[in-house]
Amino acid sequence: YFADIGWMGECTIRDLVNMNTRIPDYIDKADFTLITDKEKLTNEILSYQQAGEITGNSRSNYFLLGLIIERVSGVTYEEYVTKHVIEPMGFKNTVVKQPDYKSFATEGVQSNVYDMYHWNNAFFGGKILSENSQSDFESHKYTWMCGLNLKDGIYYGGNQTKMYSTYMVYEEGTYIIM
Repeated sequence: YFADIGWMGECTIRDLVNMNTRIPDYIDKADFTLITDKEKLTNEILSYQQAGEITGNSRSNYFLLGLIIERVSGVTYEEYVTKHVIEPMGFKNTVVKQPDYKSFATEGVQSNVYDMYHWNNAFFGGKILSENSQSDFESHKYTWMCGLNLKDGIYYGGNQTKMYSTYMVYEEGTYIIM
């Protein structure tokens, strides 16, 4: 999807999902605040050289995944996630609201504890990932996978203006703190 960008041709979707790309997080770049639109941010991310080591959770990976979804599906990221994730899961209290291009595909999913509970059951019940990906997840093959930190358990913490969320799972889905 970005094969014309040198090093990006070596990067797979699985690498992006698992934060296994060594692409720096665009938020950490000093010139990030000067970028004024989505196209310029895309060009900025694609201009990065891979870091020497895997950087961990990088918004740049999510951003590129969002672009791939739009390019392949022909619809916006919000439309795709709504039609292919939120509606089939039967979520009644979850929406995708991208606040601006700087948070494109990196944040903006708003939900509640009920829908998150059902998501958790589907995720740990093998209804979200392929069998191979589920096996990788359960074996903690990667430090990051599907937006979750697997290094010291399973957790995610995030924030947006006026809101902070934490998601921690113990014993492979048995105990959840949201």
